[in-house]
Formats: sequence, structure tokens, C-alpha cells
Amino acid sequence: MERLRRAVPSVLRYLLSHAGWIIVGMLLASAPALAAEVMVATPDEIVWVDVPGLSGVKRAMLQGNPALRGPFTVRVKFPSNYRGMPHSHSDDRILTVLSGTWFEGFGTEFDPQKATAMPPGTFLIVPADQMHFDLVGAEQAIVQISGTGPSTTTYFNPADDPANKHKQ
Repeated sequence: MERLRRAVPSVLRYLLSHAGWIIVGMLLASAPALAAEVMVATPDEIVWVDVPGLSGVKRAMLQGNPALRGPFTVRVKFPSNYRGMPHSHSDDRILTVLSGTWFEGFGTEFDPQKATAMPPGTFLIVPADQMHFDLVGAEQAIVQISGTGPSTTTYFNPADDPANKHKQ
């Protein structure tokens, strides 16, 4: 009995000292994988489709789907002189400007003078629920956007929401 009483604390010490690693291992084992296999999409293999309600805007789904649970990556082609009224997203957005100049401003008022010009190669993180607006100059811009779905977009002024345009 005495030997058992001495062994219990050492077993407990071992378990407690390794509990963090045990928990991490359990979490990693139960977490969904980001990619089950290698995926490569060359520029000529990317399929662009019109974005409903946004005239001239095209989107290519590279990974996942913003409407579904999990990570997603999309590329979006914005036409010259595009104007995106103030809105927010329910998830953090990670953007990389691939071509053209992208302009991003923050707040509930659309004010191009307060937008920052972002040339190709610019990296931007917009936190969830951050009101922002965007615009494009004289040439089209292509932006790669990543986030975690399901993702929603909320316009500061509901009348600016393209989904509401056809209801009027």
C-alpha cells in the first residue's frame, strides 16, 4: 500500500507535466485538415464568373466557399472606377493586391479622399466587423481575399447592398 501511495503522486506529476502536450495532440487529431491534397491552379486554369449584383465584378473560387464553414480563398476582378460602399464582413479578411491599384478606406462614410492607394503586392488585413469602403482607379484591379466562412457582408446603408437592389 505504501508503494502505491508513493507511485500515485509521480503518475499525477507526469500527467500534469505532459497535459499541455496531450491536449495539443488531441486537438490536432480532431481538427479538420486545411487541404487533403496538393492543389495547383495556373492563371489559365482559373475560372472567372460574374458576381451577382455587382456589375463588371468577376470572382474565382480558389479554395473553399465563403458561404460555407471553413477557410476560403477567392480572387476578385474589379473593373475600373468600381465603388464599394461602406460595409463590413463577419470574418477577418486577408487581402493581397495582385494587379492594378486598390483603394481602401475605413468608416461609415464613403470618402475617396480618405482611402489609401494600395499597389500590387500590398498585403492588408481587415478585422471582422470593421466598416470599410473600397474603390478602383482608372484600371481594373485583381485582389486575392482569404477568410473563414460562413462569411456575411453587412452594408452600413442597407440600400447600398446589391442584394437589396432588385427588391426596390
